Amino acid sequence: MTDALPNAIERGTDICCPHCDAHTPRTRYAGLAGTTVNCESCDRAFIVPDPGPTPLVDDEHSQSGKRFARKPTPWMMLRRAAGSLIGTRLGQVDIVGILGRGGMGTVYVGRHADLDIDVAVKALPEETAADEQLIQRFLREARLAIRLNHPNVVSIYNVGQQDGLYYIVMELVRGSDAAHMMKEGGRFSFRRAIEIGIAATHALEAAHAEGLVHRDMKPHNILISTDGRVKISDFGLARAAAGQSGLTVSGQVMGTPHYMSPEQAETLPIDHRSDIYSLGITLYHMLTGHPPFQGDTPIAVALAHVRRDVPFPADVFSHFPDPLVAVLKRMCAKKPENRFSSAAEVRAALESLLTAAAPETGSDALLPALISEPKAISSREQEIQETVRASRTGSFYGIDRGWSARGNRVVIARRLGKALLLLAMVAGFAGGALFLYREITSDRPGRFSSNNPPATSGGIFSPSSPRNGAPAPLEKLFKDAESLLEGDITATSLDEARATLKAVEALDPSGADAERYLALSLRLESQQFRYGIARKLDEIRSSIAANDLPTAAQSLAAATVLAARAPEALRESAQREIEAARSEALAASDSAFNASLAEARSAVTLGQYSRARSILSNVMPDFLNDGQKAELTAAIATAEQARRDRFDALEAGITKALASSNLDHAHNLLEDAAKLELNENEQQRLAKLQAQVPGRQRTLEASRRLNEAWQAIAASELERAQYKLNGVDENLDHDIAARKSLAEQALVKALVFESAIRQLDIILAHEALMSLKELSFEDGALGAYDLKIANVRRELDRFNTALIEADKDNAQAAIDALRALQVPVIDLEERLRQREKNHPIDDLTMIRSGKWYQVEREFRRFGWSPETGSPPPGASRDVANALTQIGTEAGHIKAGERDYYNSVVPLPDGESILLAKSDGAIELRSTGDFDGPALKSVMIENAYPLLVRAAGDHFLCAMADGKISLFSLESFTAIKSAEAVPADEPTKRISALAVSPDHRLAAVASDDKHIRLFRLPELTPVGDPIPLASPPNAVDISLADDALITCCDDGQFLLYSLSKRELLLNGNPAEQAAHGAVFSPNGTLFAVASGRSVYVYSLRDKRIYREHPRVAKADIRCLRFSPDGTALVLSDTQRELLVVDFETNTVVRQLNGHSKTVIDLAFDASGRFLASCAEDRLAILWKMYGVPLD
Repeated sequence: MTDALPNAIERGTDICCPHCDAHTPRTRYAGLAGTTVNCESCDRAFIVPDPGPTPLVDDEHSQSGKRFARKPTPWMMLRRAAGSLIGTRLGQVDIVGILGRGGMGTVYVGRHADLDIDVAVKALPEETAADEQLIQRFLREARLAIRLNHPNVVSIYNVGQQDGLYYIVMELVRGSDAAHMMKEGGRFSFRRAIEIGIAATHALEAAHAEGLVHRDMKPHNILISTDGRVKISDFGLARAAAGQSGLTVSGQVMGTPHYMSPEQAETLPIDHRSDIYSLGITLYHMLTGHPPFQGDTPIAVALAHVRRDVPFPADVFSHFPDPLVAVLKRMCAKKPENRFSSAAEVRAALESLLTAAAPETGSDALLPALISEPKAISSREQEIQETVRASRTGSFYGIDRGWSARGNRVVIARRLGKALLLLAMVAGFAGGALFLYREITSDRPGRFSSNNPPATSGGIFSPSSPRNGAPAPLEKLFKDAESLLEGDITATSLDEARATLKAVEALDPSGADAERYLALSLRLESQQFRYGIARKLDEIRSSIAANDLPTAAQSLAAATVLAARAPEALRESAQREIEAARSEALAASDSAFNASLAEARSAVTLGQYSRARSILSNVMPDFLNDGQKAELTAAIATAEQARRDRFDALEAGITKALASSNLDHAHNLLEDAAKLELNENEQQRLAKLQAQVPGRQRTLEASRRLNEAWQAIAASELERAQYKLNGVDENLDHDIAARKSLAEQALVKALVFESAIRQLDIILAHEALMSLKELSFEDGALGAYDLKIANVRRELDRFNTALIEADKDNAQAAIDALRALQVPVIDLEERLRQREKNHPIDDLTMIRSGKWYQVEREFRRFGWSPETGSPPPGASRDVANALTQIGTEAGHIKAGERDYYNSVVPLPDGESILLAKSDGAIELRSTGDFDGPALKSVMIENAYPLLVRAAGDHFLCAMADGKISLFSLESFTAIKSAEAVPADEPTKRISALAVSPDHRLAAVASDDKHIRLFRLPELTPVGDPIPLASPPNAVDISLADDALITCCDDGQFLLYSLSKRELLLNGNPAEQAAHGAVFSPNGTLFAVASGRSVYVYSLRDKRIYREHPRVAKADIRCLRFSPDGTALVLSDTQRELLVVDFETNTVVRQLNGHSKTVIDLAFDASGRFLASCAEDRLAILWKMYGVPLD
């Protein structure tokens, strides 16, 4: 099987996966040449190639275009050791000069031979090559950065490696960076800083779109060309250079920690918002001339970003516009979620600032710093500091081993560097090499001095070389190799031993110690096999422990191959260990096989056939015996047969469901069948069944639309009925065509009825209704028509009676009621105006119509009050008696010891009232004999009513079990019920209930923090539930024509549009508890109780229309408008029940009768009575004007 696998690719000292191009050091696969392994990145298999000559060049090409490998020249080694590459060639770039040095390495200027342009070349520090993970991360980041092609990003042309040196070829920007410009000329002007910031956001936006995070955004990486263009450099390199923490101690005055985000300083995962923070700090520096935090060490600065908010002192930022400060504060927010969410948002904010800013001249680009900076150190001082720091770590070039000379410890450069220097000596560079060697290995931190003059003759090792035997350096390399091949063997020790032997070969080209070299080489080979076999055995055992038998089998095969190729002395012991590991794998395989078989059988029992097949197909056959293989085959066959039986059963069920037009069930079965892994025959059979669905679906859809059209006609929703009929295709079949024709006839008769009602032609409307009832409507289905014609007839009679009795308010109320029934009332309004002009309405008539507030208001201006006992000035004794009786008790009833009344509802006729009790009883009582026996009653078992509201000829109850029920006032029985709270909700409590003025809509609030709307009288849901914007529960609701107002127990009120389903307004004006929210009778205002105050808002402009501050002595519990809208009635938590004149904001009546907090209160439609119930188990009926008169 391995013949079909691809070979890995060798690149330099790495093995590259042929599938995903992931790089892995060859030392990881020591002794595994020719075996199959899995990639550590993509987990796909490949063959490890035989080791060949190690190329020193990765991505370089010769003039012929073919890859080549070359060893470093002596001159290259000397230049690199001296810290300069000037005069050398990296790939196709000739290095001609140095641009600068920093923590990321040295930046050179070069000339690209192929492109014929000047480029910048960044050479990474040589010590980074020792960290393989760092290099691999750097290469991945750099390859991503190459994909960036943006005018505000410094372009990267190539990433390469030559002679162990990693470098980047990038665009050369002629100009300066923002940090240098501020050092030379002070801070940037407001406009120029914003322009640079906008350019930077363009670059960040492009990088973030490619999945790149800069991680090192700072003024040093903002390049500004001589023609003013802004470019961002070092994309994707910061993390590769600084490791996981992101901290750097490169020695720069403005190091990375000055601009680092808090999450980067804490080594937490970062995303693009880290760049937004760093850009904000960079703009802060550019505008003020200094970064926000200073410290003695980089760590101290980084901790300041973590622990302290970015300071914005007033004496500095008073020079800048407030919007700019706001943008900077948001960019520099400590938490990423509080910053701008993208670079595009930052750019938009900065562009808006730039639009508002005045243009500046070029001379204003840089200004003096607002706060003086610390004095910059000179280049010589910086060089001395870097030298001191390097000496503390051991050497300039890393470190490794040492040897004693004249009693002093001399630090040697890494082994390969030492070998190259000695090779340079042999080639004739003794004088220069001696100078360079002493400079590198000197214990002194400075350059070469007079105390350590260069040698002019003799060998470099002459002070300590033995007179006989191998030279001291060669002897030391042999001892190093012997030491590395003793004791515990690791991949690192093998790698170092191999490098040491190569150095021996370079130092002893004549082969004087060939016998010793050969012995060590054979020992190295044996140790490599020993290490490789041990590693595979560890992998086998760890795979068995992780129940990963496939990997264990693969590692076992690789170990077997290695043992067969191992030296004879090692082979026998290795094979014994491999057999022991094989036995462990067989035991684990038996256990795993039995577990997989049991799990697959359980999956078949549960109908999870695909899962069963997957489990059985993943069983590794490598360790199975013949009996287990037979058992596995039988289990697979059993699972397949169970799947076929399941499909046959589903096919029969689908056929039956289609025959009975049960399409929902058919759809469910089809989905279940599609989830099975079907063969070709089964797929064809399923496709035939699916093809039958659309035709049946169209017929059922037409039938459904016809049923909905009939329902709409019955509910007098004629536009909806027409819409439903328009969507019916009568060509489907004869039955559909006949039903549509009949529905169209019904729609015509319903339109005639509506036209007659609008013309107030009761006789024509009655005839149309009779014709409509002759069609296919069930008994009682046209109740909406009966109700409408009855209401129109009643309101017409009421209007005519009011005109005769000169009762203007009652006549106007009749007009309003007819207008609500969508009846034109222009003629009636004209008749009322003529009647009023000829016969003015007196005070007593106004009192009887509920306008006693207006009458009494005029009398109070003259100092009169009901307590005086005498008639008001100019008024009759009848008027005095009428005003005196207002607010007196008309009757009361008391519940039992364990019960209380929790809801009161005066009915529109003004002669009866509904009361709901906590024991489940609902009573209908007469207002004339309130404390007498109930007219009607009903007892609700198991779910006592919480709230009751009138709804025309019905009343709506909210039950304790989360349901709402609609009762008929005539029969006093429930005619419909609905779930107001979903069945899966843990709490069922309904907290508020309201019915719209036209009795066509109900709103229900529950403890699941949603409000649901229901159409009346059908009790069908209307739209999706409305989620409360405020987390607590609603405690009161009121409905208008197209609006809903609710208040919540956290004090917030919420105003919603019903048609748009959106929140129009919310607030808590007094920032206190709220328990009342109600619309005015005409729907133009709404009142909200907040604490002890009442605030009245205009619905049109959503502003406070009138305030009633501290009108109550305690928090308000209930709030209602009077029917004419001229007064407010409210109760508080201290059992006060007050009537407040809406116009003068004065309490005109205090109703005393309850000893505890009032739970509910309501007016009757005419305003004659007010009913209330409280926690003292009392329900009281109050007279609201003096009728009958005494």
